[in-house]
Amino acid sequence: MNDRWAKDIFAAYQRGLLNQSQRNGWENQFRSFDFLFKQVFWLRVSLPERLPISKIWRLSSEGLRLCRKNLLIEALGLFSRCWTDLSKATLSPQGSFLALAPLEAAHAYLEYKKGDFALARTRILHAMEADLQLELEEEWFGLLEMHRLQAAQNLMRIDIRAGSPRQAIALGGKIISYVHGFTEALPVHHSWQGRKLLEKIPRTVRRALIPQVANEVALAFCYFPQSNLEVDFLASTGTQDYADCARVLHEQFRSWLLAKHALQQEDWDRYFELLLEFLSAGPTDVRMLWYSTVLDILTLCYTCNNPASHKLSQKILHDRPKWSTLPEPLRLLLDSDQMGCQPPARARESEHREML
Repeated sequence: MNDRWAKDIFAAYQRGLLNQSQRNGWENQFRSFDFLFKQVFWLRVSLPERLPISKIWRLSSEGLRLCRKNLLIEALGLFSRCWTDLSKATLSPQGSFLALAPLEAAHAYLEYKKGDFALARTRILHAMEADLQLELEEEWFGLLEMHRLQAAQNLMRIDIRAGSPRQAIALGGKIISYVHGFTEALPVHHSWQGRKLLEKIPRTVRRALIPQVANEVALAFCYFPQSNLEVDFLASTGTQDYADCARVLHEQFRSWLLAKHALQQEDWDRYFELLLEFLSAGPTDVRMLWYSTVLDILTLCYTCNNPASHKLSQKILHDRPKWSTLPEPLRLLLDSDQMGCQPPARARESEHREML
């Protein structure tokens, strides 16, 4: 690293630091998807079925909230009520699937929290199958494939916590490629719509999934530092598709992906050029990618060990009080490394992030 690159990288980093708006890609940007689905629900479901289905949805959501607060016994009680209500309700096959899919998905999170990953995976697959039956039954419900994609992301999280990072990373890469239309199917579940999905689901809704998956991928890189997961992810994603595509869903993700590829190839000029583009955009909805890239720069500075790299690392670390949106796992990482006096290690492999 020479003085020019060090100066340009720091300038790009500072521009990006000014753009630290926190956007929750899934919960906020998926409001358009929720709106679309509710329209379909109210139009296609008979009036007598709406009340019991809505009640199961509400209780499932409350059970999920309790799980997130580690109130697992209370959550189990709510899920038991849901299953009882579902068994007693007089519903059409369509209504049963509509109630079953979110209930299975929410109950899967309880199994995940308990550490029963096999059962969590089974419940996720049941939820995906219920969604699929609705997709096959009526074209209106074709947009439920986005629910299946979200479920696939949860399978990825299960794999990470169960200690199968390579499988998880490969799935993450395929999910992102799939919503772009670069691949026709995923390696989990079945009967994917392929490029037909692009015609049914708005671009903004598909885009919202990318930062969710990509941030999880960056976390996995930290959790399993000795596994060389970057190579696996690049292979599963297919970097050439992103390089050749004139317009991708998430330009900042493309910059990060191609920068990772250039770094693996030790194509330094290309890496630094892409780094400038990526850093300038700021953390936005890819906070984990952005800040982990900053840590990558610190690691590179330590490796280069020349005056330019040393000066760059000191200037970046001096800015740390400004990192208002630094993800907690990376904050702990930096604290454990004494503010960058050594190259940032990655998080312990026994630590794992929870499913949404």
